[in-house]
Amino acid sequence: MSHLLPEPVTIVETSRGEAQCPGSKLFYAYGHASMQGLRKTMEDTHVVEMNIGNKDNHLIMVCDGHGGQLAAKKVAEFMPKHIKETYDFDTSMFSKERRKTYAEAMFDSFLAVDRKLLEIECFSDMTDSSGTTVNAALVSDKEIVCANAGDTRCVVSCEKKAKDISQDHKPNRLDEVKRIERAGGHVARGRVNGLHGVSRSLGDFAYKNGGKATDPNDQIVTCRPDVCVYSTSLGKDEFVLICCDGIWDVMGSQEAVDFVHETMDLPEVDTLDKCMTMLVQKCLEKGSQDNMTAAIIALPGYCRKYNYFRKKSSGICTIN
Repeated sequence: MSHLLPEPVTIVETSRGEAQCPGSKLFYAYGHASMQGLRKTMEDTHVVEMNIGNKDNHLIMVCDGHGGQLAAKKVAEFMPKHIKETYDFDTSMFSKERRKTYAEAMFDSFLAVDRKLLEIECFSDMTDSSGTTVNAALVSDKEIVCANAGDTRCVVSCEKKAKDISQDHKPNRLDEVKRIERAGGHVARGRVNGLHGVSRSLGDFAYKNGGKATDPNDQIVTCRPDVCVYSTSLGKDEFVLICCDGIWDVMGSQEAVDFVHETMDLPEVDTLDKCMTMLVQKCLEKGSQDNMTAAIIALPGYCRKYNYFRKKSSGICTIN
């Protein structure tokens, strides 16, 4: 039985908004678009929470679920709450100390949320076998702290050049093959144990000894994220873009960055959610057969360039 529909579901769900950091004139805007496409169900989720923590950070996250919707939905529910309740993001700390604290916060959140999933009965008794990739970034005027498990990718546009600040976790990567084999698994036909298409994710407890392998180093499909701390240059960096692999299957990082810049220059495109809508529609045209989710945060310089996306009367864009 085919896992694809005969015709795609082309309804696009969108959101948009903005935030001004307390005590400064720094202005950020965001937009998101999601499309089910040719898949029989929609298993992506996303989170954009502006002014999270100490109000000077903004969280952007995309979860690409598989084997069901529940893992992605629960991670989107648990992750922001865990970050806010557990960590005090003090921007007055010296740069090195602050970056270390932020990176540890993001890393620990992935492990804690994966453990929290196991408190849900359907995961602990293995009646729900779903999992999800997760790419989450804390964005501020000082740095972007990105944590990634799976093949959902985070890209920064710096002077219109794409900079990947996460690496896709594919099972056929040599370092991932070695890690999987150390944990007792194998890679066949480019898939974990010949079946699973990503080598890192939350949930997927069938690849974690039914949830008994709580140490990420013992998990065949590990919840352990890679964490990258990227120093923000407000004079050069324009936006942060996170998309699931339904986008990256048909579009490279630079192609996506070029698409955003070109689309935002169109007179009829005055908000970021319109741009993201056109991005997912373009990827469907290019042959994507997966769910598609794209989320973007525009940094202050990019917002100024577009005069807060041409909302000249209010100086800000309208929140849906």
